[in-house]
Amino acid sequence: MIRKRSLARQVAMKILFQASLVETDTAESLEYFQEDLALEPDVLQFAQELVQGARLHGSEIDRSLKKFIQKWDLDRVGNVEKAILRLAAFELLYRTDIPSNVTINEAVELCKEFSTESSSKFINGVLDKLARVQSETTAE
Repeated sequence: MIRKRSLARQVAMKILFQASLVETDTAESLEYFQEDLALEPDVLQFAQELVQGARLHGSEIDRSLKKFIQKWDLDRVGNVEKAILRLAAFELLYRTDIPSNVTINEAVELCKEFSTESSSKFINGVLDKLARVQSETTAE
């Protein structure tokens, strides 16, 4: 059985993926998932926080990610991987209440389920670097 926060992350990732492909109303997307999956209120709330946060801070998140994507341009990263990176980067940069190792592990698991093994290694490497720099910055 999938844990509540994992389910919320999965829903948020799918909405961010969809939004990267077509102009979409994320509130309508959340409503669709809520109806389709009968999401519990706390799952829906967390998914909504993640989607809104990732969208609100999108420019800053992309700038941060670009620093750690070696030999690639963010535009060349697949849309699934980009959605996962943006979601996890939001958590790492703006949700200090969530341990970075939990965020990274959840992102890798999403990648394994919705992408490839090699992509999960890429995701892990980028997020690990971001988390290390973020922890150094907040420790100062």
